[in-house]
Amino acid sequence: MSWGGVTERPLSWSDLWKIPQARLSFLVRSTYDTLPCPRNLHQWFGAEETCPLCSTTNASLGHILSGCRTALSQGRYRWRHDLVLRKLAEVAESCRLEANSRPSASARRPIPFTRAGENIITPRQRETARLLSPGSEWSMRVDLGRQLQFPREIAQTSLNRPFTP
Repeated sequence: MSWGGVTERPLSWSDLWKIPQARLSFLVRSTYDTLPCPRNLHQWFGAEETCPLCSTTNASLGHILSGCRTALSQGRYRWRHDLVLRKLAEVAESCRLEANSRPSASARRPIPFTRAGENIITPRQRETARLLSPGSEWSMRVDLGRQLQFPREIAQTSLNRPFTP
């Protein structure tokens, strides 16, 4: 699994028109830090604005989206994290089930070679690249429902959320 090819993902105008206007506006404005967070409101209008949850003065967009300790203690980021993770887990589980249902690499049929001078009767279709190799050894663990069970090989941490610089 890698991030290769993600940046080359084609995005057409028809794809953009299918995105709801409010979501597209949020995506563009959050990317360019032009959402009305307390810091931007202070820059634009000179007013002293605070975070509505923790009363931090002139809080940045990063604070509002992922850095407010009050929102963290109330589980707001966890809720958003779980929504995204639930969708990723759904897609990964379908890939896992599909890979586990295919015969393993050792059970594949042999490659049919053609002798010199013979005609190829039916060309073998090239297998499409898949995320997981075939076999029944794949299992999946997802941190949903406050299970908080991470394999020791991955991470040992007492943090409740990913590190944000």
